[in-house]
Formats: sequence, structure tokens, C-alpha cells
Amino acid sequence: MAKKSRPLREKIYNKLIEEIVTGQLNPGERLSEGSLAGRFHVSRTPIREALLQLEKLGYVVHQKNVGTIVKKVSPEGVREIFEVVASLEGMAVELFGKLPPAPEDMQELIQLQQELRQDTLNHDFASYYEGNRKFHDFLARKSGNRTLLDLTRTHRDSIYRIVARGSTLPLHIQDYLTGHDAIIEALQKGESQKAGTIMKDHVLKAGELISGAMAPLPWRPSS
Repeated sequence: MAKKSRPLREKIYNKLIEEIVTGQLNPGERLSEGSLAGRFHVSRTPIREALLQLEKLGYVVHQKNVGTIVKKVSPEGVREIFEVVASLEGMAVELFGKLPPAPEDMQELIQLQQELRQDTLNHDFASYYEGNRKFHDFLARKSGNRTLLDLTRTHRDSIYRIVARGSTLPLHIQDYLTGHDAIIEALQKGESQKAGTIMKDHVLKAGELISGAMAPLPWRPSS
């Protein structure tokens, strides 16, 4: 029985994260175990397990006499999350640069950046959103530190829930691209510490922009 429950929980958990991240489930919206069980055609057990995991990661909160609701995030909370991710990703980039990076890895990173630039030219912010996730995740994966990767992914999931609710991407997308270019250039020159510092500043700057302009989503990320 346990073997069947886990995949169900993970499927429901991933689907709910996707809907929170893309704004299909809004801050303050109530998540009823009964309604979700009916929707996914399962018992309440995997629903409850998925909601508990979402609560641990800060996506939802359980309120007495109300139930589970999608958590609202304050500007202060946004800045705190970005400060954590900035430190983690800065460290990941520095570790990647110290390996040093294999030529094929650098080529893949450059390709990811080229795709982001094309998305920008096309004003395809949904594709940019997904491509940016790939860019940052690639650097964390290539750090060679599995613990750092897991921590980065956990906290970056929280970031994307916030980013998806903000309208700063179209306004500041060129600044974000410039940050990526500077990271790549530093890595190409073997300046691992500088690359890490640029990444940290890059993420902190994004946090400042987003926390100061949290607004309804003007475009919807692709699922």
C-alpha cells in the first residue's frame, strides 16, 4: 500500500506547486482536502501528505477553523528568501568555476543564455521564465555539491512562486540578461570568486525589484 501512496502524493504535490507558481491558485485561496480528493480521485491520505509537504516548504499554511490556505508572502518575506538563495547560488557558481568547468558545460550554459535572449526578442516571457529556471538550476547541478543543489532547489521553488506573481520581468529583463552575461564572462576567464559574487548580486537585485513591485501576473508561465 505504501508503494502506491507515495507516487500519488508526489503527483498531487507537484501539480499543486505548479498551480501555485503559475498563479492558478492564489494567495489566501483555501485548499479543501475533500475537494482535492474528489478532483484527483484519491482518498484524503495522499492529499493530506501533499499538503503537509507544501506547508513545510512555505507554500501553504494551516489555520485553525479555516483549513489549509495558499500562503501570502510579504515584501519582507520575499527579501529574506532571496537573500538565502543569493548566498546558495553564489556559492554554487563559485564551486562550478573552481572545478574548472568542462568546455561542453560552458557551451551548454552559453546556449541556455542564447535561448533566453531569443525569448526576450520574441517577448515570450513564459518561455523566458522556464529558461531562466534551467539556467540557474544548471549552475547548481554543476557545482558538484549535492546538498547545495537540494537546498538551492528547495528555496528557489519558493522564489518562482513569488516571481510568477510579479510584473518586474518584462521591465527588467535586459538587466537580468546582463547579469547572466557577466557570470558567463567571469567563468570563461577562470574568475570563480568574481562569478559567484556577480550571481549573488544578481539574485539580490531581482529580490529587491520583485519585493518592491509584487503585482498580478501579466503573463502565464507554461506548464
